[in-house]
Parts: sequence; structure tokens; C-alpha cells
Amino acid sequence: MDEIICDINQSSDCHNLSDVLKYYQSKKQYVLESIIKSVDAPDNLIDSDGECLFNLGSDSSLSKDRSGLDHKFRCKNCEMLSRICNSSLKFPIGVPFKNNYMNDQLIIKEYLNKGSVRYIEKPCSAKYHSSFNDEGIQCIAQGCLIFDEVRNGFIISWFVERLGVNVLKYTLFECGNKYYSLEEYLPSISLEKINPDKIPIVVLQIFKLLKVLEPFDFSINNPENLFVVGSDYTLKFDDFSKCGITLSNGLEQKRICSGANGTTQTQDLIIERSTYTDTQGKPRTLFRVLDFSNLMKCLDSSDLAYKSSINVYSLIIYLHKFTNFRNFFKTDPKWRDIYKGLFLPLEFKDNIKSLEDLNAFRLRADALDFIIDNQ
Repeated sequence: MDEIICDINQSSDCHNLSDVLKYYQSKKQYVLESIIKSVDAPDNLIDSDGECLFNLGSDSSLSKDRSGLDHKFRCKNCEMLSRICNSSLKFPIGVPFKNNYMNDQLIIKEYLNKGSVRYIEKPCSAKYHSSFNDEGIQCIAQGCLIFDEVRNGFIISWFVERLGVNVLKYTLFECGNKYYSLEEYLPSISLEKINPDKIPIVVLQIFKLLKVLEPFDFSINNPENLFVVGSDYTLKFDDFSKCGITLSNGLEQKRICSGANGTTQTQDLIIERSTYTDTQGKPRTLFRVLDFSNLMKCLDSSDLAYKSSINVYSLIIYLHKFTNFRNFFKTDPKWRDIYKGLFLPLEFKDNIKSLEDLNAFRLRADALDFIIDNQ
């Protein structure tokens, strides 16, 4: 673990935001290394002070600065935030603010839900049945760490940040039995308001970022709030709370996911597989999942095939909820062909509205590569 530069205590004078961020960066490194190295992950990976009485962000009954009193009135993280917020009493929860040492705006958020960490040694054993192997292909999943959604989102965000992908999260800590975070505030454009001529820029960024995460068995599960689009149309990942990813130390793999998606049950998934030669004479592998909802439940806890393709179809369906994106996929010649190319010509329809609708279609096993190669 790197040295923690900013020594936060009652007498320190650490107003420099860069030093505070170095502390948080070191903490992220410690958390990730602990998860990868340990057999399981203790609950105390995140800074926690359940006895803090400072009542962070609320209209506190404290009438004066209590920073010099007992730690119960202000924990280490409260102290840090009070200095970079230039405030000793009330914190601007959910309100963007600027620090004297940083041009970009920051925001402090409060999260209420929490839970314990569970470790599953072999979360799921899945059996694939296909036309190529009537007896099925046995697949034993690796160990799985199941977090509550808040911690899951931040841990995945910190790992993704190490890959050079833009994220908004700085730190997460527990104070007085609530979670608080310090995050970058990005003035954003809602997806339905993006101009048609800018949509290709956004769409291409999404799929290129997915390609970066593909080697780590990344699964989305719910694209909503996954990313934000800045005023300059730069995309940054935001909410990974329902996502899953696999970390490796070179010897073993460990799945990180949220409690909503973890499972210990053994499930036989029937996956029909076939081949098809496209209009360019190239062979394609197709698959059909007869029980797609069952597959989605297992995505985070099993080493299932086709994760990257499922991400593609999930995102396409999500973007079709917005009129401007739906019209774009219908009218832009290049992307229209790409969208149609994700399906067999005789099966293609424009009215696919949900993941469950995909049960009736044979899907490309190379959907992500197909988009990247043809954009």
C-alpha cells in the first residue's frame, strides 16, 4: 500500500485538496489489494466510525465547531471534508461546491442502504447444452464476493479507474451508520436532450469503454445511471452498483457483485448454439438463451459465456427508450446496418423493448466486436 500522504487528525492543517485525494487514492489501492489477496473480505474495508455524532450534512443541534472535542463529534472523514469544504458545521450534501484548490466542482452524497459482505467459494455450477455438445459443457464458477449495492458500486468504480477509464467516484466512508461519498460533479446532458449529430460520439464512447472492460468479465445488469454525458459530450462512468466484474491476482479469480444478484444455487442453463454465414461470407456463432431472466440472475455469480454480447443488447434496448436515440438507430445509415447486423435478417424487428423480448432471437456471440469493427 502506498504511503498515506495526508495525516488527518485534530491538529493537522490539511486544507490542500490534492493531499486529501492522495489519501483517498491510497485507500482505494488498499481496498483493492485486500480483496484480491484475502480469502474473503472483512466488513471494515471502508473507513467507518459508527459512533460519530457530528450528524454529517444535517441541521445539527451542535451550535459550535466541535472539531476539538471527543472523536464522537467528528470522525476522520468528517474532519477531512470540513476542511476541503471550508466548513466546520454543515456540509452541502447533494449540492455541488468548489474548493479553493480545484477548479472542478465536487459533490457529497449520502447513501442509506448497507449490508454485510458475503463470500461464496463456488457460487454456481452451470451446464451449457448446445447442438455441438449434447452432454453439456460443465462450467464451475470462481469465488464470489457479494457486497451491498453501495460498496459494490464504489469498489468496481475504483478498479475501473485503475484501467484508465473516466469515473466520478473519489471515496466512500461510513459515518454514524450512514454512507457518504465525495465525488466529482459533472454538469451533464440528459440522454433525451442530446442532439442527433452528437449521438454517434456518445454511442461510440459507450461501446469502446465496454471493450476495455471485456477482459474483466464485466456485466451491466442495469444500464440506467451507469454513465453520464458531460456538456462537452465526454462520457464518464457513474453508477456500478448493480454491475459485476472479475478481479485476478494471477493465481485465482474473484467475482465482485451486489447482493441483489448473487446466488449459491446450481442451475442448468439451456443455451442453444448454432452457426450462420453472413452476407459477407463470414461464419458467425449465434446463441439463444431459452430462459433469459434466469441467465440475468446468474450473470454476477457464474462464469457464463456471452457476457459482453448481453451487455451490448442490454444497452441497445436501454438507448431505444429515448426517442432521439431510437430515431438515430433507424435513420443513420451506418448504425442502422450495425443494429440490424446484431440479428438474423429474418428475425430482425424494431420493436424490441425489453431483455425478455430477446428470448425469441438468436444473438451474436461477437456482438461487441461486430460493433467496434463496423463503426
